[in-house]
Amino acid sequence: NVAMEDLEDHLKQCKVDGIPAVIILEEFQVFAKKNRQVLIYTLLDLMHRKDLLFVLVGMTHNAAIHTLFEKRIISRLNAQ
Repeated sequence: NVAMEDLEDHLKQCKVDGIPAVIILEEFQVFAKKNRQVLIYTLLDLMHRKDLLFVLVGMTHNAAIHTLFEKRIISRLNAQ
């Protein structure tokens, strides 16, 4: 929880500064293959907050990555 709080504080400061943080997840398929895709869901959920400023970039060689996502991830992506 401490790391998450630190991340949120940093992303809030990015909003204040007007400079977005860039979060890059290399080998994104590793996170998508997990039974519980908590990291992806949490980051997509944070993107809905107006007090944070960041960009999420997922890098993968898997062209069919969308087929690996949980329903709640797909829902978050559709909301974007």
